[in-house]
Amino acid sequence: MKLYYFIDKEKVRQGPLPLEDLRSYEITPQTLVWSKGMKNWQKAKDIPDFQGFFDRTPADGASPAESVANDPQTESGQPLLHASLAAKYGVTIDRETSDFIRDNSAGKLQIVKHIKDKYQIGLAEAKAITDEIFESGQIRTPVPDDGPAPDPDDTPSSGIDRSRPDPTPVQNSVQEDKASIGLLILCFFIPIAGVILYFVKKNKYPNSAKAYLFSAMISILIYIILN
Repeated sequence: MKLYYFIDKEKVRQGPLPLEDLRSYEITPQTLVWSKGMKNWQKAKDIPDFQGFFDRTPADGASPAESVANDPQTESGQPLLHASLAAKYGVTIDRETSDFIRDNSAGKLQIVKHIKDKYQIGLAEAKAITDEIFESGQIRTPVPDDGPAPDPDDTPSSGIDRSRPDPTPVQNSVQEDKASIGLLILCFFIPIAGVILYFVKKNKYPNSAKAYLFSAMISILIYIILN
């Protein structure tokens, strides 16, 4: 089955969804659509699968957009979420629960608890309903700023190779563990300062600590030779 992503009126990517399920959303001829195998986002009216998609109207003669706007269950402008498992457990996802899920999409446990408490069903059943809603692609995800949506089957969600360590901390550590010219001069003329700096810095900045101690020892050696 071919699945499509689309950009809604709030510039948020929705999907993937089969063509027939898209009729529950406000798809217009100008809506940007993308599917696996397409190079770029295209307007729905330019995609062969959508030919005739906009010709169907509800039985009362209203357009799909008008039907959504007039439906008391979609006053917020969002279609109700659904889960086939919900009916099995005697649950109907109403407007309150639908909005709660969208508003708390980052807290899945909160949603499971909400469904469990509201509909008085078991924890396992509430989790199964929640999982199906999330896996169906009905929850919004941010739209990518550059190019078409990545292929969910072939492309990882991030371009960062997590198998390689981040070199930044190592580089910063090397830059910080560098002896100061001013402190080296101070340690040469005041050797005791070099000894103190060595013990203060030897754990965190061993290279710097050794340089300060070395400067102090050179000063002491020169003093012994001259006297």
